[in-house]
Amino acid sequence: MAEKTKEFVTKGERTRQKIVETAAVLFNQRGFAGCSMGDIVEASGLEKGTLYGHFSTKEELRIRVTSDFGTSTPFQMQSTNSNCT
Repeated sequence: MAEKTKEFVTKGERTRQKIVETAAVLFNQRGFAGCSMGDIVEASGLEKGTLYGHFSTKEELRIRVTSDFGTSTPFQMQSTNSNCT
């Protein structure tokens, strides 16, 4: 019988992924410059310290979003008329 392997994902990894996915949606909807780290905190439902514990800057988060989603998330680098709320 083959041994089944179960991939273990830590709580921190799940939290980090939630942040990345939330940021990807907001960046895509509102543009990178149109969203603040506070907007990402609000949309994710996490605490500010949790976000900054994983990503010290919005640019660091952008790099991770781009790495994870590549060109499938063509968010705008310029701000739009819409605000992230």
